[in-house]
Amino acid sequence: MLSLLPKPLTMISLQHQPSMEPTLFSQTRPKRRRRFHETSTMYQLPSKKRRLEVKKTSILDLPVEILGNILSLLPQVDLVRSSRTCRAWHESATDPLLWKDIDLTGASRLNSLCGDETFPEILDSKISQCRSFHTQKQPIVYPETLCQILTRLANSQSLTSIAISVNFTRGILPFLTFFKTCAGNLTHIDLSRSQVPNCLVSAILERQGKTLVSLNLEFSAITEVSLQLITREATALKHLGIAGCLAISSRGLEHFLKRGVPETVTSLDLRWLMDTEASWLQSLLHRRNRIRRLEIDGCDKITSKAVEALTQRFPPVAIKCKARPVWTYRLHSQKMGL
Repeated sequence: MLSLLPKPLTMISLQHQPSMEPTLFSQTRPKRRRRFHETSTMYQLPSKKRRLEVKKTSILDLPVEILGNILSLLPQVDLVRSSRTCRAWHESATDPLLWKDIDLTGASRLNSLCGDETFPEILDSKISQCRSFHTQKQPIVYPETLCQILTRLANSQSLTSIAISVNFTRGILPFLTFFKTCAGNLTHIDLSRSQVPNCLVSAILERQGKTLVSLNLEFSAITEVSLQLITREATALKHLGIAGCLAISSRGLEHFLKRGVPETVTSLDLRWLMDTEASWLQSLLHRRNRIRRLEIDGCDKITSKAVEALTQRFPPVAIKCKARPVWTYRLHSQKMGL
């Protein structure tokens, strides 16, 4: 009976006997490849602590050269305001290179900085050292402030260019004093769109006639008296602009174009002078061979055929004109006596 019973299992039989033959489960699995965003550090966002440790930068951290380039884009009126921000901005805003060319075109904001008795210290010290001064919009500033500016400009020995467009009805004495006592040698003067009297032109040419290169009197109130002064006193003049000066008589303009234009003039602006005739220009170009640019837009008596004839006869001269093929209705009505 004992032989019929099954033999008991031993511990050895329960143990797993490894086989030398490779099986599916015995092979090692390949390592999983990590994706690019898991291994690369350039796409990993910084931790919260790291974000808090980032140093905040301001405009004061920029180099002095870059800050100076940024401030150079501002007008001088805004430079006065920015100089009151802090010490670093004051040093950059008072750089002499930023005050060589002063442009107070938007000078209406200067009234809030300049009172009747006070004047900004920066303008007080920099205007007397500037090279050019420009104001091209009306009204500019208070008359008291403008008198202070002209007083300081007269002491500038490096001043060579000035452009002022103001109304002289409030008083012309400060401008006469400025042009008579200016310490610098002015080469470019622009008084366009201003009521310039003949006495002011006389004061300019009396002091600056030998050094003046460009004189712009467009749309001003000058007469043929100023043209006679230009003929006598302007010995170095190269550009003359008298466009829109309707106070000049027809006889005075004819005499000036035929005999009075200085020999040194190379550019002449005669726009919107209605009485200008082609024969006057022909005698002008025949007598003055140095003229290379002539602007005659708005001269109604000059037709397109006359412009073509002048261009063919004097090829070196660049004539800028939008001439009409026929006379305008105004001239036609004058001719017919209407």
